[in-house]
Amino acid sequence: MRFSDDFLNRVRDANNIVDIISQHTELKRTGRSLMGLCPFPNHREKTPSFSVSEDKQVYHCFGCKKSGTVVTFLEEMRGMNFREAIEYLAERASIAIPKEEQSSRSEDQRDHKKLLLRLNKFAGAFFAKTLNDLPPHHAVREYMQKRGITPELAEEFKIGYAPSEWSQLANLLAAKKAPLGEADKLGLIRKRSEGDGYFDLFRDRLMFPILSPSQDIIGFGGRIFGEGQPKYLNSPESPVFHKGYTLYGLHTSAKFIRAQDEVIVVEGYMDLIALYSHGFKNVVATLGTALTPNHAKLIARFTKNVIVLFDGDNAGQSAAERSLPILLAEGLMPRGLTLKDKMDPDDAVQKLGHAEFQILLQDAGDLFLEQLKKSLKGYKGQPSEKIQIFEKMAAVLVMIKDIKLREVYSRALAEQLAVDEKWIKLSMNDFMKKQALQQARYHSPHANFEAESVAAITEEKRPKITLKNPKKDELLLLNLMLSSQNLLETVLNSGIIQNLGQSELSEIFEIAQELYRQDQNNFAKLTVLLSDKLEDPGLITQHLHKDFAEQIEVGGERLVKDCMEKIKNRDLRLQSKRLTQEMKLEQDPSKLEQFMNIQREKHSIK
Repeated sequence: MRFSDDFLNRVRDANNIVDIISQHTELKRTGRSLMGLCPFPNHREKTPSFSVSEDKQVYHCFGCKKSGTVVTFLEEMRGMNFREAIEYLAERASIAIPKEEQSSRSEDQRDHKKLLLRLNKFAGAFFAKTLNDLPPHHAVREYMQKRGITPELAEEFKIGYAPSEWSQLANLLAAKKAPLGEADKLGLIRKRSEGDGYFDLFRDRLMFPILSPSQDIIGFGGRIFGEGQPKYLNSPESPVFHKGYTLYGLHTSAKFIRAQDEVIVVEGYMDLIALYSHGFKNVVATLGTALTPNHAKLIARFTKNVIVLFDGDNAGQSAAERSLPILLAEGLMPRGLTLKDKMDPDDAVQKLGHAEFQILLQDAGDLFLEQLKKSLKGYKGQPSEKIQIFEKMAAVLVMIKDIKLREVYSRALAEQLAVDEKWIKLSMNDFMKKQALQQARYHSPHANFEAESVAAITEEKRPKITLKNPKKDELLLLNLMLSSQNLLETVLNSGIIQNLGQSELSEIFEIAQELYRQDQNNFAKLTVLLSDKLEDPGLITQHLHKDFAEQIEVGGERLVKDCMEKIKNRDLRLQSKRLTQEMKLEQDPSKLEQFMNIQREKHSIK
């Protein structure tokens, strides 16, 4: 499902990009733009180079070159996808999503989801206040200090505490006349088996709220103190929470994952908090559950490079092994790290510190080769062993989409088993045929899963235009026409777009012309509309730079004229070359006349 252009425009117009970016960096007015320190984590600067144009609703950093609209900012900084960003902005501006543009949920379902999120928000505030009100030497505070959870970390991850009393939250919800049945569905409270009333499900636990990219609390994880089971208790599946589609910590780590182009995947809450507190902020956790294909799809939105860092015990290593085909099936490049002495990541980073742990991460080996090495433990070269190991690794190889990567791994497998590569290839063909036959035999259509989480991940994003090597004069002309309505009129009225021919930028010029002709009173919106259509919006936001603006004021028309002359001259040369080739093949007086006209036009330009 795609949103209509009319709806997208209404949402954009109702949200000021400055308000959202100001939550991440301080902006000060400089000329026609607002300037501030770049908020993206991979660009640390002392002198502001991050510019925001309030009238055009776009941003551009002249240091790291990141550019875009309010939507791309939410995608980059908060980890939202396109649909999530638009729905967040619509909600923020109190704009109802038209029924025909909603996902498979009905309006009642949407209202139900909002109610559940409000209940979780209320519970999160209750847990946070309870933690804040504890005396300095309470066992919970001492535990947090021991595990390195500072007040700043607790605030960033909204960590709280569920008191040991049986029904403190339930009584508070009842006093607020909250729908207790819905709170029961969320796993916050539970109906008593005998008599009336409810009791709290989370008691005497350190509480870890699980947040969505839009910062909504969708579930909780609670770690118990003292005796009792389970050690960790998670919220049940609900219309707002699906463990198989959710990665803990992504709401805050997404920007670091994008910046470092790598993600560390751990199992639990404390593993993530420990790594994050030691400076490894590109980390997510699987909520103590197995990694799923939908987790892999979610990771693929941010990076291809994955370090699997599960516990060093047998259960953790088995989980890492199971994750390998899942990650490879999504085109990811997984590496694996086995911790010594069966430590978990929390213990390891606390013991080793940042520098030594960083070395461990850098030395993490290719996960496929690591698993192959483990499979060869005790290998004696017997034919039956070769078949067993081949079939185990073939189940992984068959999941790899990248043919070249599959060939590399197949070669490594052949070397380790001391067999010919052709044998591996033929055996793989047989293995894949058997797999296909089994799938055809046992395949059955799957029922629709909880539509909201699925839609959020698989939302079809509008294809964007990628520009690899745009010509400098064409790029300059595009920025000039976006900087001034007068210059835009000059360019469009000149007819120069016809001279762009097969240029990479020709499509962008044509889109700009069409958008402007449709609504000439909204010139300021043109840059943001074009930015949404480009893979790299920075190419068309160069005109936001102060130096560029000064150049335009001094000689904008001269620059436009120079660019158009270069473009026209290049097009005429191409036409002349084409006609020369054609005249060699046939004597056509009309072509000769065209050729002469081109020469005269070239001469007039000179």
